[in-house]
Amino acid sequence: MQLECQAIIFDLDGVLVDSIPGVLRIWREWARIHGLNHPDLDTLAITARTEEAVKQLVPHLDVFAEVQYLEEQEATAIEGLRPISGAAFLLKSLPPESWSVFTSVRRETALAKLRAANLPEPRILISGDQVQHGKPAPHGYLLAAEQIGVDPRECLVVEDTPVGIEAAAAGGIPVIALATTHSLEKLIGAQVILSDLNAIQVTVCSSTALSKPDDYKRLSRIILDLHPIL
Repeated sequence: MQLECQAIIFDLDGVLVDSIPGVLRIWREWARIHGLNHPDLDTLAITARTEEAVKQLVPHLDVFAEVQYLEEQEATAIEGLRPISGAAFLLKSLPPESWSVFTSVRRETALAKLRAANLPEPRILISGDQVQHGKPAPHGYLLAAEQIGVDPRECLVVEDTPVGIEAAAAGGIPVIALATTHSLEKLIGAQVILSDLNAIQVTVCSSTALSKPDDYKRLSRIILDLHPIL
């Protein structure tokens, strides 16, 4: 299967960095400290902006203090973080100006995770503290496309969660899903489902103009050869 685009926007946890188990440990310990037993804890921990998750889980507490604690835990508990299989090679295959990251965590936390996994820092990183509404709202992905300088329809999003797929789809951006965090049946809505990033091979073609040359940059065209699970 082939897909074409001019830019790729990656989620971070579970897409570029194998950090989901560590994130869940931090949030579950935090919930234990507060005597919290919430059915949506795991989902919120790996999909929502930290502030939004805390407001939903413990609105009676000092939200700022709890957010700061959780973000500090995630930023420091990075020993042993590894890249998702194929991530390093894929990022090296892409023109630096043609890919970005949108993540629900704060910028400092995201950069710490990328460094721990020995992955490059993107030229454009949209973090949770830069958007007013997190996933499933599309704002983060649309902002990433805007800062890259391409029409969102000329982008691809790589996601691992249902709420992330929903966010990209709400912005009119096609989605590649990775089955690194959720089962296949929960990834409905993606154009294709892959096991990991090794299933993507990149060919970069010469720069082309879009249909709105006055509005968007001239970037290389990216052809992705994909090996789906299904």
